[in-house]
Amino acid sequence: MSSPKVIVFGPTGGVGLPTAITAAENDAKVYLAMRDPSKPLVHSGTTTTLTESQETSLGFERVKADFSDPSSVESAVRTTGAKRAFIYLLQPTPQANAYTKESIKALKSAGVEFVVFLSSASIAVEDLNSIKPSDVIEYAHAQVELNLEEVFGAGAYAAVRPAYFASNIFWWVNMVKQGEVTTVGPEVRFDWIVSEDIGRVSGKILAQGPSIFDEKTKKSPIYLHGPKIVSFNDAMKILGKVLGKEIKVTSVDLEEAVKAMVEVNGMPEFLARAVLGMVDELAKSGNLEAAGLYTGRYHEEGMKNHELYMGKKSTELEEYLEKIKGTFA
Repeated sequence: MSSPKVIVFGPTGGVGLPTAITAAENDAKVYLAMRDPSKPLVHSGTTTTLTESQETSLGFERVKADFSDPSSVESAVRTTGAKRAFIYLLQPTPQANAYTKESIKALKSAGVEFVVFLSSASIAVEDLNSIKPSDVIEYAHAQVELNLEEVFGAGAYAAVRPAYFASNIFWWVNMVKQGEVTTVGPEVRFDWIVSEDIGRVSGKILAQGPSIFDEKTKKSPIYLHGPKIVSFNDAMKILGKVLGKEIKVTSVDLEEAVKAMVEVNGMPEFLARAVLGMVDELAKSGNLEAAGLYTGRYHEEGMKNHELYMGKKSTELEEYLEKIKGTFA
């Protein structure tokens, strides 16, 4: 049997690169769709770069494509002959969703038969149409899933829904270096899932396609959660232990937290407000674990799916922070 041809969009990302590597390790022929094919392959979650020889040994081939440009998407797929694709949402905005739908159509018309989409566990409802546009992150990802359902149909795509990325800790890297972190709701707890784990699951599904699903590995959506629920305060204590320094955490109001996120870390204001606004609401409500995300069947599935797809448990936060501690030096 010949190796399946797959195309990975966003292969320099924290999830995209391990997705591509895992797909190749599972006997897929992998094409890397890149806006700039000369760009180094850097895993943003660990600052690891693939050398040219490593890339060659994995059989990667680069192709120029931009998922915000449907014509380039169609050209890349036709050129490579890829039948499966990994995609993600560039930005959770209405404008981004508009061209994402056109690019999904382009994937289909060019010959892609199965898509793996990096979605979000913030979607914790059955009816995607019930999500309001004001719930920015949930709504944007849900719209892409609805587009995939419309264009490809049930069974021809997998929505991988990870929860809170451990790499989000980079949002505070400049403050950590200074020894004091300001944020809203530092007592709110998250699961801190590692990007490599998400990529390993996504890459295996991409390589095997729909045949991977059985009674245990249920079809889309596929929730993924980290191994422990840890507050922001405790995450900073763990990071401080790894770095051998004390990190002071100061709780501030929403406006001050948004301002710091925008000015110090360069995050777009709409996204900073969406992320920190959710945390602020949780803190004020007293519900310190994101809106039912870590209770019930979604959390149970998210914990089990790592072993079902990877054959091992998800990575502990301390292990991850040890790997990327140089970033905070």
